[in-house]
Amino acid sequence: MKAFLDFCAFVCYLIGMLDKKIQNFIQDNGLERIQASPMSEAFDLWECAGGHVWTFDMIKESVNAKESFDALKLFDEEENPHLFTK
Repeated sequence: MKAFLDFCAFVCYLIGMLDKKIQNFIQDNGLERIQASPMSEAFDLWECAGGHVWTFDMIKESVNAKESFDALKLFDEEENPHLFTK
C-alpha cells in the first residue's frame, strides 16, 4: 500500500511540474486568457500578442516541444563542445 501511495505522490508531483511549466509558458509568452470555461481549464482560450488564439492542448504541445528541443541541445556541438572533442 505504501508503494502505491508513493507512486500517487510522484504522479501528483509530475502533474504539478507540468502545470508550473504551462504557467511559465503562458507568462513568458504574454498569453492572455480570452475565454474562461466554467467546466475546465482545458476548454479555456488564450491569445498571444500576435492575435493568435491558443487552446490548452496547443500550449501543452508547445511546452513538450520546447523540452524536447532543449534536450536535443545536449547533442549540439556548439552547446557542448566537450562532448565532441577528438
